[in-house]
Amino acid sequence: ALFLLSKMPLETVGEKIEAERLFDAVNVLLYLQHKNGGFAPWEPIRSPPWLE
Repeated sequence: ALFLLSKMPLETVGEKIEAERLFDAVNVLLYLQHKNGGFAPWEPIRSPPWLE
């Protein structure tokens, strides 16, 4: 989403986000990701791994 916003005029979206803040956001998402590739708070395990 930020990539698309970066292509829009500053008058529409405001100031660009600092790269460091973007890297921090990605690190948080990677930290929350489980070994199976999902995100538990948003994607609860519904079946055994062999079935998925």
